Amino acid sequence: MTRKILASILLTLAALVVIGGGWGYATIRDMSGAEYWEKSIKAFETKDIESPPPKGAVLFVGSSSIVFWRSLAEDFAPIPVINRGFGGSQMNHLNYYRNRIVHKYKPRIIVVYEGDNDIAAGLTAGQVLEDYEDFISYVEDTLPNAKVCFIA
Repeated sequence: MTRKILASILLTLAALVVIGGGWGYATIRDMSGAEYWEKSIKAFETKDIESPPPKGAVLFVGSSSIVFWRSLAEDFAPIPVINRGFGGSQMNHLNYYRNRIVHKYKPRIIVVYEGDNDIAAGLTAGQVLEDYEDFISYVEDTLPNAKVCFIA
């Protein structure tokens, strides 16, 4: 009797993991198009009009690890920082919006957290690397004095 109950519990847990994992994957796939982030990017632009960020600050961009870094300004004080994380994003999304959320700020340092959502969405490490290289080339061409740091 105890084995049957234990087996039932284990099967139920396994089913929940499979169902939950599939749901998470489907959610990431739904966010794979760059247009998904337009609302977030427009919110940044509105915020910039209401309270212009400083030029030459350290810019943090990337997915939810940046979005939820609530103590960023305090952690780096007195260095001025700009948080432009958009949760669930991938490196190709950052590349798509880079003129609107990177170049316009003329940052001296750009801190990037991307990659895990890319892999979760099924991109290969090689594809993600190409997106990183594209971003670095963009920064070298358009912001030659800026430094890029990647965090994981």
